[in-house]
Amino acid sequence: MSANPALLPTVQTPGQEANAARSADLPPPWAKPAAPGGAGGRDPEKVRQLQALQSRLTSLTAGGKVTDFKALDSVLADLIKVQGSTVIGGVDFAVLRSNLGKAQEIERLAKEMELLSKQPKPDMPKIQALMAQIQATQAGLRTDVMAVQPATSSTQKP
Repeated sequence: MSANPALLPTVQTPGQEANAARSADLPPPWAKPAAPGGAGGRDPEKVRQLQALQSRLTSLTAGGKVTDFKALDSVLADLIKVQGSTVIGGVDFAVLRSNLGKAQEIERLAKEMELLSKQPKPDMPKIQALMAQIQATQAGLRTDVMAVQPATSSTQKP
């Protein structure tokens, strides 16, 4: 005879319970109040713009794969403009946009290589040249997406 899972007690540590209560009370990131000394809240126009960008981004990535690189780059450029900085939430969006351009070029080269390989007599030197271009472009992808935070007095070593 097996026990009914619905009748079994659940166990939560005090920390889990407190964290769950706190996270349920938190507003979404765009609705957080301004820094002390500010107007007491975000500019409603800026919030509207951020929500519109979020909607555009959601629709672009709905299938799990981005197929419109130009539209995605446009959303990222608009986000930088609205936020007034290329670094947002610790992420360097200029690096993301650079990598996006490289990804678009890699995809273009791969499609060209695929077309060549499907020909009755594939042009192997051309295919090898395209592969070299893909590898060179991949080597140019940047990994410094997270912006370096300036050292504070508490993190600096004497």
